[in-house]
Amino acid sequence: MKKNRKLPNLSLPIFLEKLSNHYWMVPALTTITITLLLPLMLSLDNKVFQNLSKGIFVGYSADAARLILSSICTALMTVIGVLFSITVVVIQQVSAQYSPRVVEIFIKSRNSQFVLGLYVGTFVYGILLLRQIPSHESTEGFKIPQSAISLAIILALICISFLVQYVHYITHAIKSTNIIKSIIDEGVDYIEDYENFKNSHKDTKEYENLSEMYELKASAYGYFQSYLPERIDSIIGKKNIAKVKLITHVGEYLDIGDVIAICESQGPLSDKLKKELNNTITIGPERTHTQDVRYSIRQLVDIALRALSPGINDPSTAMEALNGVGVLLKLWIKQSDHSGVFLLKCENQIIIPQLTLDILLEQSFAQTIVAAKGHYQVLEKILQILSEVRLLPLGEEEILLLDLYMKNVERDCGESRPTFVKNLNKL
Repeated sequence: MKKNRKLPNLSLPIFLEKLSNHYWMVPALTTITITLLLPLMLSLDNKVFQNLSKGIFVGYSADAARLILSSICTALMTVIGVLFSITVVVIQQVSAQYSPRVVEIFIKSRNSQFVLGLYVGTFVYGILLLRQIPSHESTEGFKIPQSAISLAIILALICISFLVQYVHYITHAIKSTNIIKSIIDEGVDYIEDYENFKNSHKDTKEYENLSEMYELKASAYGYFQSYLPERIDSIIGKKNIAKVKLITHVGEYLDIGDVIAICESQGPLSDKLKKELNNTITIGPERTHTQDVRYSIRQLVDIALRALSPGINDPSTAMEALNGVGVLLKLWIKQSDHSGVFLLKCENQIIIPQLTLDILLEQSFAQTIVAAKGHYQVLEKILQILSEVRLLPLGEEEILLLDLYMKNVERDCGESRPTFVKNLNKL
């Protein structure tokens, strides 16, 4: 028998991101919108366009209307099949060429979702309208819905134009530079939002006689996707909780019962309050960009590793991905206080574990340095990024760690550099 398991709680940002990841959402909304135009056009035909004289888009006979609508619906179904095929092939190619983790970029693409919805919506509109047309014109008192048929033709022409635009979009979307830029933008947006949140809250209160401690544990297995600091602050501000300290980084994989945070309070917490605190934590089957800058770095590193694999052997793409790693790494370090933890400036104390430099460097370069042996230009790019990071305000231990990384990369770079390049450098 299967055991009943608690479903992970979803915070609003994660829910919206999950919703945007569903490929059906925009096509469904577009289809519904276009379909709702049918009763509107039929009403206009009955009330407004009854005596409209024949023109370019009006004056269709029943046979002509059925022929036009049948042709549109048949052609649209054919193109929908082509669109699905193109999308599947692109996703398969991107997954093999770069990384399965970047497939979500195409799943979340509003462009492909809207085009698919436009075609499906026009097809549904045409089929429903076709049911309104009699098989012959002998039906007494029936008027052909001229404006509704004209709209079907207009929608078909719009579909053709968007098909051309979609092909243009696909040819640009699969370029490594555009994929890398999308990942960098996700990471930069989060870091900037994070910095604004840290600097936009009031000073904390001071509490005494903290006698109780409650461990906030994972209720499901999966990745720690997000927490809601403002929601936590509003909950503990009304109770006797003085401090909430997260001990797990966002993006870590959790098992059921793993401790995520520790709450210190002046008295015991009720079951209702514990449930409210648990609802501020989101755990899911995959990592997200919402509060996890390391996930953006992970995606870029995956692209670099795949580019350096013997089957692909594309150092240029690897260096482009490493440029993105450098952007996120430097931006994150600039907003870090290098203390190992930081305090969100809420009414109450919410202490978050800081991503220290050793964690970020290991995530960014440990695997890439090993994979880049034999590619001296890639190693030189890593060395350049490390040198730029070293110019930032850092602590002594962080500088020593950077020097150790740079020393090892310089050694590997020297071993990988071809002899003629070494001779040129001596000139």
